[in-house]
Amino acid sequence: MTTRQRTLLMRRRQGACALPRRAPASRQATLGSSVPATVRNLVHARDCYACVCCGESVTGEASVLHFRKPERHGGPATPENLITVLPACADRISAGRDPQDETRGYR
Repeated sequence: MTTRQRTLLMRRRQGACALPRRAPASRQATLGSSVPATVRNLVHARDCYACVCCGESVTGEASVLHFRKPERHGGPATPENLITVLPACADRISAGRDPQDETRGYR
């Protein structure tokens, strides 16, 4: 675990997620537009604007709101069913390459 990941984990546990500076609109991208903006903002804030898998910041990067229970299986677009991940991590989760993902609640 990197120092950045440890710091983010500690901040999450303390509930001290500071809001990051907003990136210019041209650099902001969030994939998964079926999720309302208010829910998307709640999920990003809850996850401290970082990927829950690798801990990297999603500020100014393309990020994915990943459904724990997929929409096609009746998963709702609620904060409890969504996590913030980077596209590479979302691909890994969807492919099922890491058996620990299910244990962690990502799938």
